[in-house]
Amino acid sequence: MPRFSPALLLLVAPLAMLAGCERLQSFEKACATRLAPPTVEVTTEPVRYSTDLSRSIQDLTTRESHPWGREVSGLVTAELKSEVSVTARGLADRSGARHCLRPDATVRLAFDPMVMYIAREQRPGSCAHLVTLEHERKHVRVYDQYLVDVRDDLRTQILGKLGDRPLVFASEQEADAAVRKLLEETLAPFVRAAIQEVLDLQKMVDSEREYARLDLEQAKCSLAEPAPPRR
Repeated sequence: MPRFSPALLLLVAPLAMLAGCERLQSFEKACATRLAPPTVEVTTEPVRYSTDLSRSIQDLTTRESHPWGREVSGLVTAELKSEVSVTARGLADRSGARHCLRPDATVRLAFDPMVMYIAREQRPGSCAHLVTLEHERKHVRVYDQYLVDVRDDLRTQILGKLGDRPLVFASEQEADAAVRKLLEETLAPFVRAAIQEVLDLQKMVDSEREYARLDLEQAKCSLAEPAPPRR
C-alpha cells in the first residue's frame, strides 16, 4: 500500500514597503496592484523502481494477503512523496502592522521509493519469472500514469485555496504559519484520496480475468520447465 511522506519549504522574500503615492490607497488595494496573482506548478517524477528477488512466496503472501486466498509471487510497494517549495512576494505598510503576500508554489509528486518484489522461487529469466514480471510491470505503469493524470487537479485545488486576493496578516510569522497550514490542509486530504484512488486502479489490474490468464501462463511454464523446490 502506498504511504505518504510530505515535505514543505517556505521561503518569504524580504517585504517591500509601500511607496509614498501608494499610502493614499487602501492597503488591500495597494497589495492587489503591486503583487501579481499566485502561481502554482505541479511536477511529477517518472517512476523508478528497484527489484528485490530475495523474498519467498510465503514472505510475499504474508506481507500482502490476497482477498481470494491466492499465493503472492509478485508485489510492488510504493511511497507517495510530496515536496512543496513556496516563495512569497510580500508588502508591508509603513507602520509594519500589516503584511500582505501572494505565494508562488512548486509541488513535486513522486512514487519513491518503489520496490518490485518477485519471489525467489521463480528463477530470474525463467518462464514463471517473466510471467510475474510482466504482470508487476502493469502495476508500475498504473502508478506512472496516475501521477500524470492528477497534476492539473492538484494545481487547481491549490490555486482555489490561495484565491485571487492577496493574503493579509499582522506579521511575517503569522503569514508563514498561515501559508504552511493552508498548503498542508490542501495536500493532506488530496494525498489520502490519491492513495485510495491508485489502490482502486491497482485492483482493476488484479482482475479475475487477469488472474485466470496468469494461472494459464504459469501452468504452461510448469509444463515447459518444472519449478525448483521451495526453500
